[in-house]
Amino acid sequence: MVNTEFTPVIIGANIHAYAAAAAFHEDYHQKSIILAAGKLAFTEFSSLVRDYVTDADLYQDEVFVQTLNQLAEKYNGQKLLLVPTTDEYVKLLVKNSVLLDDRFILNFPSQTLFDQFYYKKHFYQLCEQYGLDIPKTFTIDCRELTTFHEEVMFPVIIKVNDGTAYFDLHFTGKQKIYRLSSYEEVNQTIQLLYDNGYRKDLILQEYIEGSDQELWDMVYYSDRNGKGQVVTLAQVLSQEPQLTAVGNYTALITRYQKELMDKVVHMMEETGYKGFANFDLKYDARDGKYKFLEVNLRTGRSSSYIRASGYSIARCYVEDLVEHKSHPLVYLDKKMIFTVIPPTLMLQGIRNLKLKQEVRQLIQAKETFDPLKYKKDRSLKRKIYLKLRDLNYYKKYSNRKWEQS
Repeated sequence: MVNTEFTPVIIGANIHAYAAAAAFHEDYHQKSIILAAGKLAFTEFSSLVRDYVTDADLYQDEVFVQTLNQLAEKYNGQKLLLVPTTDEYVKLLVKNSVLLDDRFILNFPSQTLFDQFYYKKHFYQLCEQYGLDIPKTFTIDCRELTTFHEEVMFPVIIKVNDGTAYFDLHFTGKQKIYRLSSYEEVNQTIQLLYDNGYRKDLILQEYIEGSDQELWDMVYYSDRNGKGQVVTLAQVLSQEPQLTAVGNYTALITRYQKELMDKVVHMMEETGYKGFANFDLKYDARDGKYKFLEVNLRTGRSSSYIRASGYSIARCYVEDLVEHKSHPLVYLDKKMIFTVIPPTLMLQGIRNLKLKQEVRQLIQAKETFDPLKYKKDRSLKRKIYLKLRDLNYYKKYSNRKWEQS
């Protein structure tokens, strides 16, 4: 499939960025432009990149807009399809879209919808409005130092309501999610965050017990008219072991539960949401419900498993924004495994014997997908990097801090 009417501009240099670049190359024979605050090995050594533009100040509004518009001038006459890969870049695009050159084509929610979905306390309100289950939740205002004393069942977790505000803070003891076992630990964590400059809301939730395999992932894409195009569901097999990387999945197995998927589609179409969204859920064995934890307003690092539906990340964007096609909603119902770690590590963390056997059978049948190991990327440096990366994962998983903490 060849389409030369556009050039992908992937904003970010991470694993998501590489997966998107591989999809554009495989489906449309297109090399991508990478725009990022700095280089990362995922994309730096790739032969799929035609131009690599970096600026350490890219997170500043003025620099972001200026750098993109300079790209539009450099590639004059081409449609530039924008693909953001982090929350910070999505936020910058939503805020500054009216200042961008009209040669850019993109699909993302309005500022109002962005705020409703991005800020967790508003997202949980939407979930309740549309019948999606969530854990018991409290909001803590950190504009002033406060003490939490509401009745709650421990353990609990604390996470920030505004991820971009937290992204800019650097301090000892910083974690993506804090799992806590007492009121003393809760209030010490509030103090830690306040002392290090966090002044937005915090979210406190009752922790849902369970292994990595109780976590679930859902990806949704809506076209430029707000009509759902693709929805997928997957059960997590493994996630990154470091405390700073909790929620970054390293292996999944695709699943199909139409009723659950339809609930999300209904909410997204009713609100008029546009673009990609990636939901994190956890199964609560106490009541048999899937609880929604958060949503990213973009693809996540594991979202490229949607290729099993027949619609890759690239195909979703191109058919919608370049070819102006729309189609009935596609549900991913083919079983496969997504992984970015060696199979032995993936199997190592699976406790359920029936699930482990199911995963083994799919591995033996070669129903697996690793977006990092795209065969048409000929870079020797990259192949060496991936070998070293696999070896390093054995060290990382020998000290699984999140599940053991």
